[in-house]
Amino acid sequence: MLYEPVCDTQGKGLGLRQANDEIHTLHDDLQELGRPLVETLSKLGLSLPSRGSLNNENVIPAQRRELNSSTLNAATLKTTAETRICWVQTLDEHLILDEVKRELKIFCFPSFCLLCQMASPETVIQRFLNEYEPSEFYDEQHPVASFFKEILESYKLLFAENEASRHHYRRTERRYLRKALGDKFDPYLDELCGLSKEGKSTSNQPRIHYTDEFPILGSRLEGLQEFIDRQPPRSGKTLWKDKRNMKDWWTFWAVIIFGSIGTIIGILQVVLAVLQIVWAIKSYNLTLEQ
Repeated sequence: MLYEPVCDTQGKGLGLRQANDEIHTLHDDLQELGRPLVETLSKLGLSLPSRGSLNNENVIPAQRRELNSSTLNAATLKTTAETRICWVQTLDEHLILDEVKRELKIFCFPSFCLLCQMASPETVIQRFLNEYEPSEFYDEQHPVASFFKEILESYKLLFAENEASRHHYRRTERRYLRKALGDKFDPYLDELCGLSKEGKSTSNQPRIHYTDEFPILGSRLEGLQEFIDRQPPRSGKTLWKDKRNMKDWWTFWAVIIFGSIGTIIGILQVVLAVLQIVWAIKSYNLTLEQ
């Protein structure tokens, strides 16, 4: 769940596949692989997102950035940014945005995060993450649980708090996952993404989040927000659905509507003027004939 192993290492060492599809292989002797797992991963150049690595440890309330679920959501990502969701099975790829391929990677097994969040501090994954990231970066009582909590909250931000995103999940993403994963489909996704047990959308409302609510993943979410905000509408359809700035949206369409009405009235005036001229000519000809 943390990383994807690479089997084609030809027996020379340990190989892992990172989010950018590059394969990092360790060629040390097997005796050298007895070092702690965290040290081994650091030699591979791999790491999970951390508060320190994302430079969020100095965030203060006056500098925190808004994360608005009315624009930062799966529906806007699809319609306005024309970016698709790529479901992945490794935690280190969660919320990684590829602007070139226009893909946002999302972890597809949130139940794993829920179990880890509730797990004993003595489990392997808890001990690994505690060693990987010093506990002072997390909650004092549950140093690792906050990492998994952020992952779970990110699903609600992207899907559950926006009606169009809930609809998109139900009509598109859920169908794809059920077909791709079969029996491995995680039903907890439905709850996180805003579906009831009957498969209907819930009534969660968009709200404002802040980056300091996501000390570890806030940088990725902020980057995603900035990516969406700078995307111009690419067609009339996306222009109609683009409601990132409602004031500009209403202003634009008011100009279009009243401008169209003015144009139609102008055309009707021209048509009526032509008809008047034609009628005047006919009347004049009739007068001459008489």
